[in-house]
Amino acid sequence: MNKGPTLTVVTEVELERAFERELERIRAISDPEERFAEAKKALESIARFNPLFAEVRGGASLDLKNLGWTLERIGDRFGLSKSAAQRIVDVALGRPQRPRTRRG
Repeated sequence: MNKGPTLTVVTEVELERAFERELERIRAISDPEERFAEAKKALESIARFNPLFAEVRGGASLDLKNLGWTLERIGDRFGLSKSAAQRIVDVALGRPQRPRTRRG
């Protein structure tokens, strides 16, 4: 695994800067109605990418499983519980989702 600088790292920094600039632009809008509308538009714009990234993550989880990774190893590596890793794999396989239960 390459530990040196990568395009992904540069892109992540550039993306963070772009978000920071957009936040500052929206915060500077004095009219609260316009500020609300711009924040809403920005959130909607970001949200439309969530399913695309989730699809990529799901495909990667299947690739890891095919390489012999366990759900526990996937969870440990990416800071997820074993059940969260299982849900990601299940979604990638198109399996119906069970409702999550809350521990209390």
